Amino acid sequence: MIQSTQTQINAENNYLVAEGNSNQNIVHVQNTEPNENVLINYSYDIGKIIDLGPSQILNLPDEEKYLYLKETWSPPRNYKLPCSEQQEGQRLERRHLNLGHINSFPWLAFSHMHQGLFCKYCVIFCSVKEKFSLKGLVTIPVTKFAKLTGKDGILQSHNDNKYHKNASISGQSFLKMYKNPSLDIRNEISSKRLEQIKENRARLIPSIKTIKLLGRQNIPFRGHRDDGLFFPTETECESSVTSNEGNFRELLKYRIDAGDKILETHLKTCSSKATYISKTTQNELIESCGTEILVTIKNRIFSSKYYCILFDETTDLSHTSQMSLVVRYLYDNNIYEDFIGFINCHTAAYPADVNEIENFDPVMRGKVIGQTALKLLKSVQLNPSLCVGIGTDGCEVMVSEQVGAVQEIKKKTLVAERCACFNHMLNLSVSKSSQVQAIRNLVGSIKEIVASFNASPKRQFILKSTLKHHIEGLCETRWTERHDSVLRFKNDFKKIVEGLDKISAWRESASSRKASLYKIAILNFEFIVALFCLSELLSITQPLSVIFQKKNLDKTQATDILTSTLHALMEKRSLSENNFNKLWEQIEEYSDDLGIHPQMPRLP
Repeated sequence: MIQSTQTQINAENNYLVAEGNSNQNIVHVQNTEPNENVLINYSYDIGKIIDLGPSQILNLPDEEKYLYLKETWSPPRNYKLPCSEQQEGQRLERRHLNLGHINSFPWLAFSHMHQGLFCKYCVIFCSVKEKFSLKGLVTIPVTKFAKLTGKDGILQSHNDNKYHKNASISGQSFLKMYKNPSLDIRNEISSKRLEQIKENRARLIPSIKTIKLLGRQNIPFRGHRDDGLFFPTETECESSVTSNEGNFRELLKYRIDAGDKILETHLKTCSSKATYISKTTQNELIESCGTEILVTIKNRIFSSKYYCILFDETTDLSHTSQMSLVVRYLYDNNIYEDFIGFINCHTAAYPADVNEIENFDPVMRGKVIGQTALKLLKSVQLNPSLCVGIGTDGCEVMVSEQVGAVQEIKKKTLVAERCACFNHMLNLSVSKSSQVQAIRNLVGSIKEIVASFNASPKRQFILKSTLKHHIEGLCETRWTERHDSVLRFKNDFKKIVEGLDKISAWRESASSRKASLYKIAILNFEFIVALFCLSELLSITQPLSVIFQKKNLDKTQATDILTSTLHALMEKRSLSENNFNKLWEQIEEYSDDLGIHPQMPRLP
């Protein structure tokens, strides 16, 4: 465990040196890990935005710029700051960085990610042309601490530079205007402009709140028609009494009916091209909400530092290969599993030119899936070397030692371990382990009977009038339902037989014939024995399937629970004769109630 942790630290340091330290042959950075017992929040480490590039930094949202300037991460008092080693003649002298250096200038910030010093104003507000020529404190960290202070020191020299003074003025003006827009020189010149800004923002608030409501409740936005005049004429009203303009527009009308005068005034007085309720504006606002959510998730992950990824690839209804990625991490002593996004695997892996697609294999191979997952991590600025776990299913494309997706990701993550999905393995074991013909016949009969009841409203009515509820099918992907469906079928067996009995008396030949065949199949002593035996085993594995789906379950707990379940099954096997005798008594009693007599099964 200690070796694994040290490997992770070394891997992280290597990544940081490769990205930001061009003086690695001169400077030697000592161990900089803080006290492990102290929880440190690394959000808004100024070094995180360095890799974005000059143009992307200038285009950061104002909120992020503000947070990186005002909430800049700084090392706590117990943090072990780095030092550099400098050759002075025959001696190797060590120069330590301390908090006094960092606090000497308000613009100076230390980056844990890059283990060096930056000027936060220059990082964000220096022009793109200047950044291409500037290095220390701007585009790369200062990691050589020999001549920091003094008249000709690195920090004072930087403080006197013209480009730094211009960036500082821009940064300080930005901070003032962010909290008080009235200080913007354009707004000071024209008070009407400031009022217009406030009014425009107020007009957007009802739309934003409506979008948040629909998103939180998982309600679709659009109807058959979601454009055109919001307030139709009298003629249009008469012809569209039953029309549905979609949930978004209908909720806006509901807000107006409830007394939202700002929204009503806006939609009655604005130009038809400036309503800001079109599907285009809806999509833009949805993307903005998604960006805000992603920023919150990323900040929690940055605070956590280490994380695991869970991903899978499948083909959706539009026959498009889609990958979903979830990040699992620990934040504030709670385990989070947050969805990061979907990505089209073909779009990410192959050229955009449709004509060139013919030259590529359309099959999603493990290498392509792994590279796609890494691209998605990079797009949200997550450092792959801080990934310590990879969760996938057990298919060959994912776990192949030579060309699997996991192996492709491990080339970048270095110390990440694959953690198999225990529930997926349990489901496969339960599904594939039995070679007993009676069990396979039992499962097949249950599937067909449930499907027959669900295929007809009339048959479903008979079932509900008898059972007072519907019965669950054996879903291939919802593993808990596979357990529940067999156990419920056993509990409701007599009522199901009663329902089939009623259907078999119908004049409608197809339904009555099928119901009669189903009755013959299940009113069979071999079927009853198989049903009781399978229910006995699934009653042990069913709690396991439920527990394995909890997100706060770690690998150690899962292994302990699995071991306990295996011990319980082994104990049943060791006492199989006694257990089966007890089960046989239940089977005989149950069969007598149904009028079924024990008989030997036919030999194959």
